[in-house]
Amino acid sequence: MNPTEQKINEMLKENTGIHSLDSGGAYGRHWEQNQKRDFENEPPVFLEFSPEFGIDATINLYHFLRDRLEYDKEMTDKFMKFSYLPENENKYWPETIEGFVKIIGGTEVDAINTYNKEDALSQIIQYTKFELDTESYVILQIHGGCDVRGGYSTPAIFKELGYELMMDNARIAISCNRTDVDPNQLILPGIERNDRPHYWETYNAGHSWESYNKLANLETYKITKDENERGNNKIYVDEDGNGYCPICGSLLTAYT
Repeated sequence: MNPTEQKINEMLKENTGIHSLDSGGAYGRHWEQNQKRDFENEPPVFLEFSPEFGIDATINLYHFLRDRLEYDKEMTDKFMKFSYLPENENKYWPETIEGFVKIIGGTEVDAINTYNKEDALSQIIQYTKFELDTESYVILQIHGGCDVRGGYSTPAIFKELGYELMMDNARIAISCNRTDVDPNQLILPGIERNDRPHYWETYNAGHSWESYNKLANLETYKITKDENERGNNKIYVDEDGNGYCPICGSLLTAYT
């Protein structure tokens, strides 16, 4: 596990406390649920289909952060040292973060809480983006509690690996693998015969799934548990909740 993976893992499991006003005691808060999880061996996107609830796709926060950020221990240590100064001891984290960005000569770009916008992440995060010496940085906190108003992890600072990668938190793609195609299933009217995967994408956290190869939106196809209808203009769902392409019957997978 490299330093970035280790830090994200620690933040996801950090004890962010218990508050009497939240409902986490009934089923466990995020930080409690995460204690025994092996994030590295989980899928990047949790994808499930059901006739009752439709398409459920959630971005695994661990993979999302790991693929977009690089932990900066030196900068984090500077921030923590700044936060322990007497004049900062009684300040809330947002105020301390703002003061730190100013004192190091950074330019604050934005302050984001994913709860306030379209979001498909498995947990809420809040972060402040700032630029310094042509580098883009993120001061990150992960929501580990139940009530969104509190229960955030101790801030840590990361470099962003690409321009505005962190803003891509509501986009998910779903595609079939086309490895077990039955030629007899490629007979639907208006569907072009070719070997390209059938592909849908959402930019609004799964409210709609648009196609780029002239297909109907994925959410408009009926979901069935009848395997005889696999690939016949319906999304077949097996006992494990896996979905199969309504056009060709191949397994559907999700990625960011």
